[in-house]
Amino acid sequence: MADNAGQNGQAQDDLQGTDATEDRADAAEAAESAPGTGGQASDGETAAEDGAPAADGVAESDAPDDGLEAAPAPDIVDRARKAAGTVADSARKAAGALGQETVSGWSAMRAVSQAKRAHGEAADRLAELKATIEEDSRTLAHRREVEETYDELVAGQTAALEAARRAQRDLSDRIAAAEAEVGAREGDLEELKAKNERDLRPYKNLADSSKSTADDAARTLSEAKKAAKTAEGAVRDITKRRDSRVSTANKAADNARQRLARLQSEISSMQRDPDADPKQLSSMKAEATAEMARLSRAQDDAKAAPGEAAPAIEAAEAHLADARRVLEEAEREADSAKKEAKKRARDLDREQERAKAAEADAEDLLIEAQKQVRALKQDLAAQQEAESQAQATLDEAADIVAHPEETDALADRVTDNSAAAERQEIHVQTLADTERDLRQRTLRSRVAFILVVVAAVIVLAVLFMAFSA
Repeated sequence: MADNAGQNGQAQDDLQGTDATEDRADAAEAAESAPGTGGQASDGETAAEDGAPAADGVAESDAPDDGLEAAPAPDIVDRARKAAGTVADSARKAAGALGQETVSGWSAMRAVSQAKRAHGEAADRLAELKATIEEDSRTLAHRREVEETYDELVAGQTAALEAARRAQRDLSDRIAAAEAEVGAREGDLEELKAKNERDLRPYKNLADSSKSTADDAARTLSEAKKAAKTAEGAVRDITKRRDSRVSTANKAADNARQRLARLQSEISSMQRDPDADPKQLSSMKAEATAEMARLSRAQDDAKAAPGEAAPAIEAAEAHLADARRVLEEAEREADSAKKEAKKRARDLDREQERAKAAEADAEDLLIEAQKQVRALKQDLAAQQEAESQAQATLDEAADIVAHPEETDALADRVTDNSAAAERQEIHVQTLADTERDLRQRTLRSRVAFILVVVAAVIVLAVLFMAFSA
């Protein structure tokens, strides 16, 4: 970049001179074209002055003359016409003055804008020129420092180059060893995982088997509960049927006994009545005999029912007892199987945690080995960068020493650019003064222009509202 700047330095200086000439020409043109400068009056002022005598003339012509007699009617008409013409001329001149003031204000605004642009462009060129000088100065100082300390620089950078190469050889060996360790750690981890899987298999099989046994025992217990419940229901049903039969027989006996007592009472009454019908008495005795037979059968059935139901009840109760024994045994087996399944599950969990911990330790060792490899490779990259920088420094120093004419050309360019910067600073200050002076001299015209524009906008707005209404 410094060499390219050297080739283009003279052209840049010539261009800066041309730009400065153009800036001065723009500023001069803006200053000359700006209105309200010097001691000359504007057209508006001239128009105002020209209009003043006319107005005075009109006033004089309109003033009454007490010492003269009243003029005839034709003279009055002529004077009125002359006065009207004079007023019209004054109005035209006033309008012309307003138009000239507007044009002057616009010209002043444009002139100030041109002066401001010229000032800004010149300041920008000055900033670019200073940046170029600063960069070239740093490059020049660096080249001179290299020329002055070339031997020491070559010795130092050569030593740094050799040190970087030795460090790279050492790091390459260490990286190979670290990568071998990573491979070994990976193998250890895979082998440990396989071993843990083999060691855990018996625990897992026992846990699965005990769980299956517990599930079977739970199903057996459920079936035993159902059987016991069914046996209880059978005993309950047989007992209920027996009790129902005894209750029915007892109720039949009670009914027969009541009917028999009623028949016996009626028979006794008929026997005491001499007018009783013998046939009816005989019929009632026969009915009483039948009731006694029914009473006897009901009593016999009530006595026989418990005995007849006893074998069935005993069998049902025996079956219930067996079902309860089976249920108790199923409960013991289910409880034992459940405890065994829990124990086997705890054993499996314990061994799995142990295996996970061992694998985590092995993974930590592998991660540390991998980190070591990455760190060594970063160190190797740093040493390679150091070698590249040292070699680049040596190459640059050799090129600088081999081409002293470029250093001389760069020094000349810095000197020329510094002189050009001084001239440009003077030019920028001149443009700044011109802009400031122009702003001061055209302040009245620019303010008048702004007021005219504002007034025009207001008039247009009023007209718009008036026609809209």
